[in-house]
Amino acid sequence: MKKSSTVFKAGTRPSSLALTQTRDALDQIESMLECISFEMVPIASVGDTDRTTDLRESPADFFTRELDEALLHGDIDLAVHSAKDLPEPMPSGIAWFWLPWREEPRDVLVLSKGRAVSDLPNTLVIGVSSERREAYCSQRFPNGIQKTIRGNIEERIAQVDNGDFDLVVMAAAALIRLGIKDRITEWIPLDELEVPEGQGYLAITFRADNAKIEALRPLVPLLGEKVLLTCSEALQKKAAALVRDVGGHPIPFPLIRLQCRRCFQLRFAAFEWLIITSPSSVRALMQLIKEQKIDLRSIPKIMVCGRGTADELERYGLQADAQPDSGFSAESLVELAKKTVKPGERILRIRSDKAGPELATALRKTEAEVEDAVLYDNIRIEHKELPSFDAVFFASASAVESFIAQWEAEALAGKTISVIGKPTAQALGKHGIQPSVIAREATVMGAINALAEYFVGEVPCSQKPD
Repeated sequence: MKKSSTVFKAGTRPSSLALTQTRDALDQIESMLECISFEMVPIASVGDTDRTTDLRESPADFFTRELDEALLHGDIDLAVHSAKDLPEPMPSGIAWFWLPWREEPRDVLVLSKGRAVSDLPNTLVIGVSSERREAYCSQRFPNGIQKTIRGNIEERIAQVDNGDFDLVVMAAAALIRLGIKDRITEWIPLDELEVPEGQGYLAITFRADNAKIEALRPLVPLLGEKVLLTCSEALQKKAAALVRDVGGHPIPFPLIRLQCRRCFQLRFAAFEWLIITSPSSVRALMQLIKEQKIDLRSIPKIMVCGRGTADELERYGLQADAQPDSGFSAESLVELAKKTVKPGERILRIRSDKAGPELATALRKTEAEVEDAVLYDNIRIEHKELPSFDAVFFASASAVESFIAQWEAEALAGKTISVIGKPTAQALGKHGIQPSVIAREATVMGAINALAEYFVGEVPCSQKPD
C-alpha cells in the first residue's frame, strides 16, 4: 500500500474473470494516480449463484444487484463490472463511469482444441447465452441445434471440450483477459455480429453521494456527469465516444437535421476553389455529388477551416488542399485565403441556411470572386421531453436556437455548457447565456476536451468566455 494513500474498498464478482480484470484495472489506476490504493472485496451476485436461469430471460441486474446493495449500504466504495452488464436504468443513488481503455470488442467462436469450423457436423449443437448471438448462429448455422449454456468462461469452454456443445460464441475480451486467447477458433467481424457498445470496456459504479470518489476525477474528469449531446446524428457517435473516454455519460439528443437543397446544381468547372467550413457541409455536398452523378475529379482545390472538416472529407476519399495551422475559425480561414488565393480566382463557398454570408463577404476582400451558395437547410428536431443532464455540448448556433425554442433559456440554468466556437457562443449570448467553456479548436474533440479540463479546473484563459 502507498504511504498516506486513500484506500477504496472495491467490490467485484468472485469469478476468475471478474477478479482478474478488476485487479488489472485497479493496478492500472494505482499506477496513474498517486496516493490511491484499493482493497478488493469479492461479492457473489445472483448471476453467479443461479446457474439455471436462461440469461436471455434474466433480470437486468442479474450480475450487479448484490454489488449495488453493498454500495448503497456503504460496505464498499466502488464496484468494477464489465460495462455491458450494467442495467438500464441504473438503481437510484448509484452513479457510474466507463474506464478510458478498451479490450478487443469482437465476439469469437470457440471449438474444442484442434477442431476447425470446417470440421463441424451439419447438425451441430451450439451454446447460446443472448438473443444477439442466437440470431447470428441461426443465420450462420441454420441447421444447428441451439441450447442454453451457463457457467463462467472456463466452465463454458470445458463443456465444449467435453462434447456437450460443438461450439459457443464468446467475447474475445474475456479470453484475452484470462490469458487464454489461444482458445479462439475464429474471430467474428463486427459487420457480421454487432456487439453491445460496452463490450470490452470496464465500468466503475459508486454511490452518488460518496465524496471520496472525487479522488478519481484526475483519471476521468467528467466522473459520471451526464452530458447532453445536441450535435447532428452524424457527429453523435464520435462525441459519445469522447465523452465516455473522460468518464461521462453521453446522452444523444440531436436538435437539427440536414436537408439538402436539391435544386442547387453544382458547377465545379466555374471555380478554382471550394471552401467548406463544417463536416455537415461535407456530407451535404457529397449527397448532391452522388445524386447529380458528378465525377470527384472535377472538384476544384478545397480549403477547409479545421481538422474535423478535413477528416470528414477523407471519409469520402478527398483531401483538403489548404487549412489553417491553428485556430480553425472563420478568421483563420480568411487569413489563409489572403495568402493562398490569387486575385481574381473564383471561390465557391458552400454553407447551410443558418451559417450567414459574413465569411463570403470577408473572402471578397481578398479580391477573389466569391459565390456564396446555400446547399442545405438546418431543420429543427422536436423532442417531447428534455432528459436530465449535468452538462451540454452545442456544436452549432442552430442547435442553440433549437434548444431555446423548445425549452427556453431557463433550462440551461446551473448547467455546464461547452461550445465548439465563437459563433455558437454568440448564439447563446443573444439569450443572455454565457458558455462555461469555448473549445480551443473548433472541433468535437476540442469541445469535449475543453469540457473535461473545465471539470478538473484546468481551463486555460484562452478557453474561457470573454
